[in-house]
Amino acid sequence: MTSNKKGFTLIELLIVIGIISILAGIVLVAVNPAQQFGKANDSERKSEISSILSAIYQYQTSPTVRGALPQCLTGAVPAAAVIPECDPDNSGNVGVNNGFEGALELGTPGSATAYDCSTTLIPSYLREMPIDPTSTYSVTGTGYYVCKHTVGTIERVYVLAPGVEVFKTDGDCKVPVTVGTLTAGDPAMCVSG
Repeated sequence: MTSNKKGFTLIELLIVIGIISILAGIVLVAVNPAQQFGKANDSERKSEISSILSAIYQYQTSPTVRGALPQCLTGAVPAAAVIPECDPDNSGNVGVNNGFEGALELGTPGSATAYDCSTTLIPSYLREMPIDPTSTYSVTGTGYYVCKHTVGTIERVYVLAPGVEVFKTDGDCKVPVTVGTLTAGDPAMCVSG
């Protein structure tokens, strides 16, 4: 009596599993989840720095200030100050040779490098101060920097996101200061207007 059992042999199953593993590896390389997360974070950064710049210009065009830039708090002993010059010592052109050393990080005051615009821009122009999507930033240091470049009577405001992951040359700006793994002069995402 012969038995005709139908089924797959062990070799056939191993070949199918091997082919599926190879295809899964190819798809994983093609999708590159780390780059996709980086692009998502950069899109969020671009949206947030655009919102900050928009809030600054909404403030500037309001009828009560008539063209003045916001006065925000800065320093160890918080004092009102206008948005700082991007290149206070004129060592380089803005966008070239790290001409952004004058930029201050948006956040709560308490140090010479913090620039607190929460009382000026929130809640009238921003619901809350945006924070870089990387987990190392908080309300005290948002990861976003602001400065202005003045030519004659024209002031151009820059909002920078130095923690950019993928789109490093978006806006042709430079990292203002060395912080953590970021080195001054490295490319940074920015918007200006």
